[in-house]
Amino acid sequence: MPSPHSPGITPGRLDAETLTRNFSDLHAPYDAHEAAVAADRCYFCHDAPCVTACPTEIDIPLFIRQISTGQPEAAARTILEQNILGGMCARVCPTETLCEQACVREAAEGKPVEIGRLQRHATDSVMARQDHPFTRAPDTGKRVAVVGAGPAGLACAHRLAMKGHDVTILEARPKPGGLNEYGIAAYKSTDDFAAREAALADADRRHFRRLWQGAGARRDPGPVAGGLRRRLPRPRPWRRQSAGDRGRGA
Repeated sequence: MPSPHSPGITPGRLDAETLTRNFSDLHAPYDAHEAAVAADRCYFCHDAPCVTACPTEIDIPLFIRQISTGQPEAAARTILEQNILGGMCARVCPTETLCEQACVREAAEGKPVEIGRLQRHATDSVMARQDHPFTRAPDTGKRVAVVGAGPAGLACAHRLAMKGHDVTILEARPKPGGLNEYGIAAYKSTDDFAAREAALADADRRHFRRLWQGAGARRDPGPVAGGLRRRLPRPRPWRRQSAGDRGRGA
């Protein structure tokens, strides 16, 4: 029954199949042939403006050349060395205003190399194996706590673990991923991709320990998390400041 507050809007107008189709992948992934054709459009510029425009400074000409020579997993390593969450970036980064806008083919022809879709093709090849192409350094004996399992926390934990440190991530929410898990529109990140990418960052389950608040974090947090918890000061109760308080710097 229509609501009087929203005339013309009624529930149940679309069947389940239509809803699934409407919220399916926004951009279909390339197959191997499509990726090769798209990669062949790249000029492999020496001073590539696309790299300058990329916030994570991925070597875009290099990974596209690797795709063009049939090495998508080598291309994925090039991407993930700069950005371990490069798979999500390939899906949600506004490439049309960053690297693709800076592409020389965009300036010359109005049609850039589709860098984002090529990046997705490369990272998906590694995701299909569920194993990233890095090896953990020997144990340094050092322990690090990372607070928050969002993109920055996961990237930090991964890089520290690759250096050989024992890393524990503390996260208040039931699942890791932060913005990638809770803030990305469903049609941009299908098939539980954020969770799968977070798992990829610790592909063999040895790179770092995870303490999700919603997944049993009340158990013994271990020496790193426990020590961090003991050292944190008790937060002061919030109260509204009076003009006198502000004058005294309270």
